[in-house]
Amino acid sequence: TDSDEQTLSENESAFKSWYLRPRVMRPVRSISTATQLFGQRLSMPIFVSPAGVHALCDEAEGECASARACGRVGTLFGLSQ
Repeated sequence: TDSDEQTLSENESAFKSWYLRPRVMRPVRSISTATQLFGQRLSMPIFVSPAGVHALCDEAEGECASARACGRVGTLFGLSQ
């Protein structure tokens, strides 16, 4: 029935109100991806999630290596227990 997909319909309507305007051949020297979340400055709005497969990228260090990398670039890392 239509009510089974009410959330889908509302989400589609909400996304139609947004439009990404491509800007090609513009100067990008002064663009910043920095933002602030809960009073903490982040270099970019990226969150590395706990996926349990970080060891595929760094077999010896796994999530520790991912956490250090996030710390170096100034973004968020989530850890699950």
